[in-house]
Amino acid sequence: MREHGCVTQQLPYTGPAISPGVGPPPRPPRPYEPYRTSHVLHLLLTIVTCGLWAPMWILLGVTSANADNRERRRFTEENAAYRAAYADWERRHYLAFGYVPQIPR
Repeated sequence: MREHGCVTQQLPYTGPAISPGVGPPPRPPRPYEPYRTSHVLHLLLTIVTCGLWAPMWILLGVTSANADNRERRRFTEENAAYRAAYADWERRHYLAFGYVPQIPR
């Protein structure tokens, strides 16, 4: 980058600063993404196959609902652990430096 005729080096952003003795803040959990069943597609397949696809549609609906519940439970548990870890990290940072950094979560 050129500034006032001088060449300066711009360092890449590497994320929030790591506090010595405190460590980096914890990483947030992977977001919850619900599973979706395409009911229009399954209805068309059921009509085209004269009802032979209906048991498969029911089976896929039940398994995707179970997977969705597992995913929701995983996110809830990981988010609770993340919030506890982040609160602990803020407390350690405050004790070490006297302030809590403003890092977007």
